[in-house]
Amino acid sequence: MCRKQLPNDETESSPERESASVRHLDKQYSGSYRRWRLENKGGYGFFYHDIRNEYTYQDGKGFIRDVPEYSERCAMQNVNRLISCIMLFYLLFNTLSVYIIPSLLSSAFGLNIGVDLTKNAYYGDETTVIIYRYITSIFKRVIVIALIGLITGMPLKVMVPIKTSNKPLFGTAIPSALLVAATGSVMMIPMKNLFSYMHAGLNLNLTITTNTSNMTALIILSVIITPIISEIFVHGACLQLLRQFGDGYALMITGIITAITCDDIRLFLYFFMISVVIGYFTLRTGSVLTAIFMRMTVSGFFYIQSFLGTMADERMSAIYVTALVLVCIVIGMIVVVRFMIVNNHKISLPLKATYLTPYDKMMSFFTTPSVILWLAASFAVMICSIPLDL
Repeated sequence: MCRKQLPNDETESSPERESASVRHLDKQYSGSYRRWRLENKGGYGFFYHDIRNEYTYQDGKGFIRDVPEYSERCAMQNVNRLISCIMLFYLLFNTLSVYIIPSLLSSAFGLNIGVDLTKNAYYGDETTVIIYRYITSIFKRVIVIALIGLITGMPLKVMVPIKTSNKPLFGTAIPSALLVAATGSVMMIPMKNLFSYMHAGLNLNLTITTNTSNMTALIILSVIITPIISEIFVHGACLQLLRQFGDGYALMITGIITAITCDDIRLFLYFFMISVVIGYFTLRTGSVLTAIFMRMTVSGFFYIQSFLGTMADERMSAIYVTALVLVCIVIGMIVVVRFMIVNNHKISLPLKATYLTPYDKMMSFFTTPSVILWLAASFAVMICSIPLDL
């Protein structure tokens, strides 16, 4: 029998070690989150409370498992399995809603709706298509939020924290979102050239119609409704579930979730970068409202840029798009630089370590069988969905 010392700083007096940056959130949230984690310890919550100075190795049994690393790994594996299984359901429903259900509705009920597989776009009666998009877009997001809440038992005020603890930074959220969206748009130029060479351009098939009512409904869905529900899921439920294993880990995984749910592999890096930035602002301000407003801003920029790109006059289209990008970058840079000068103490987000190393956490995530299945299936669907410019 032998004994192995734990690091000196792993004592009961250091709860922040396993819940990084809790000081950026209000006390009511922190208290509720702590209680939920204690109640779900060993399940979907990780809160190592009985920390000892040493643990024992027994012949034939190995190290006794009542140690923080083991507790954190078990809870993390449960969370990884939960999120990946929920995302597999999301992927299945999304695939059926795009490729199968429209044909069934058309054949069974005579609805004028279908999907052009070569362009990966809906066709048929505009009003029918818009109503269908509303129903499917809202349902697939609401159901995954409900599943996380029901399975984990996480209180709503923990899943969706509303109170803003850093109002100065909250005020820079929208200009920062414009800056990131515009910068990412510029960074996408080499990617666009690459896909054009492969005869798979970056035409995103946004539905543009001359019917004012239908166009208004599409904008409301794309710029308001979808961002709200998406951010409640990603930077509400998922981020709060993951941040008990460290804010850095939570930012990376939610970035992957956001990039995959954009349903377009051509925009994977674009949305991953945006999600990480939005996640940082969410953690630093303590409110999911920050994420919602930033995502709405990005979606609005994205929609306007795409709309300008469809103009018949290519020269004027390029001028308008360039002007939009430059204006957003300038406004964003001015606001962000000014904030950094005046409020530099309100920027930092200490990524404190938990018991597992970052390498251990990422290996635990990417070696989980359900995660592997989800990622493989998602990338396969996205690759097959790339419209070809033939």
